[in-house]
Amino acid sequence: MKDEKTDCGREEGLRKYALIAPLLEEGVPAFEMARRRSLLREQQGISERTLRRWVAAYRKGGFEALVKAPRKDKGLCKALSPEVLALAEACRKELPRRSAGLIHDWLKHQGHTVARSTLERHLRQRGLSGRALMAQGATPGAGHGPFIPSPGGGKKQRTHLMAGQTELKDRLKLQIHQAIAGRVDLRFHLGPLTAEETMRYVRSHLEAVKSPGEIFTQAAVAMLYEYSGGIPRKINKVATACLMSAACSQSRLVDDHMVRVVVASEFEI
Repeated sequence: MKDEKTDCGREEGLRKYALIAPLLEEGVPAFEMARRRSLLREQQGISERTLRRWVAAYRKGGFEALVKAPRKDKGLCKALSPEVLALAEACRKELPRRSAGLIHDWLKHQGHTVARSTLERHLRQRGLSGRALMAQGATPGAGHGPFIPSPGGGKKQRTHLMAGQTELKDRLKLQIHQAIAGRVDLRFHLGPLTAEETMRYVRSHLEAVKSPGEIFTQAAVAMLYEYSGGIPRKINKVATACLMSAACSQSRLVDDHMVRVVVASEFEI
């Protein structure tokens, strides 16, 4: 039985290696590597974070690092009570991009002990995986869009807004989407924020929720900017994770040390 499990683990390792082999090639231009990653995500349904984790594991420990390790939660109670499951569902629905790790830590802080893998499985079975919820929110129906008056004062025309990352621009360049691309009248690209704009951006969010005072220190915001490169989406993700961490540790301030720890544990390989 042990040999069978070992064989299955090595087969899984071989499968992972076969997938990431194109990403291990040296001297490949950045644009070509990005194209390969994009193909793997689309064709294999593997997240960018998973790809980066496998590549980092292989470069650090070779093939053996890709072999599935024994479960660390073996022997733990895997049952989820309806109360805990309801809390986890509400936490994920409130912010779909919130990781299972953060939800797990929050539940633990509330006095509920559950294996992280069990939590992920139950959320996935209920269609509440972060990817599924974000996909639902990012795919509005064809009838959605603001009405804008026509220049002549006639009947209002429905205008559709498309928003996405770099992949959306790349898809619109494909021949099969030329009919859609030809109907785009206005394009806008949101570039990264400066360090000063990042500070104002964080403060504006805190003011919007009527924060009683400063929560992020100047050094913490500087770390946010350094990691995110001024990209608002990354700032939001790390800042939210830091607020969750601060709530769990009952800390009133988020300093640069906390940002560094959160980035290392939640966002870096």
